Amino acid sequence: MRVFVPRHIEGGMFNMNLSLGPLNISMIQLFILAIGVAISLSLWNGLTNAGLDNTVAAILVAPIVIIFIFVAFFKMSELTLLPFIAKLLRTYFFDATKKYYVNCKKVDPIEVMKKKIKQGKPEQKIQEKKPMQIDQEKMRKLDSLLE
Repeated sequence: MRVFVPRHIEGGMFNMNLSLGPLNISMIQLFILAIGVAISLSLWNGLTNAGLDNTVAAILVAPIVIIFIFVAFFKMSELTLLPFIAKLLRTYFFDATKKYYVNCKKVDPIEVMKKKIKQGKPEQKIQEKKPMQIDQEKMRKLDSLLE
């Protein structure tokens, strides 16, 4: 069963946008950023409680925040990260190129026409009557065998 979703409806409430100055952030992007900040904050808190300096802990946690920012704002030809990765997988791994008529001899259309013409009109063979020549020596051998 197929479900038809019109193109102008994309995600319902999750498609709402929040304008923060020049940035226009959707709810999904905001949710991804919140998860990334929460994970990095909990790691930073654990590192600082373990006795690590605040700036060193921030430097160690910064790649996590950068990865989540990249995931949230990724757009390549109007695709977000997950659909883009799915498209790459389908294109380069799952779809095999199909080759038809490989290693087959190509048919020459002129040869086909020649064969059709030959089948349509059978050749008439004219037989010439050859004069009958009988070798007398062979006839004697045959007569001697019959006796």
